[in-house]
Amino acid sequence: MQCCPRPQLRPPQRPRRSGIRLSNTSVAAATCTNAIAAGAAGEAIDVTEMRSYLDVARATLGLAAIQYSAPTLNPGSTIVRAVDIQELRSGVK
Repeated sequence: MQCCPRPQLRPPQRPRRSGIRLSNTSVAAATCTNAIAAGAAGEAIDVTEMRSYLDVARATLGLAAIQYSAPTLNPGSTIVRAVDIQELRSGVK
């Protein structure tokens, strides 16, 4: 009596993320006005710069633009809120 051949067992394959590279496109390297450290207070200019770089990257990838809750941040007068940072974080997911 002959047994059925055993299937080859392979380790599960992880889905591969597509290697999206923005460096080969028209997106320039990001430079910031201020050095940003963890735990430090953010300034409106920093958030504005990050928003502009994120907007360009998303447009390059064909993703929809983010509708910010406070579209304009004025350096020196606008206080950066937690929602401003959360919107940036959500935009890169």
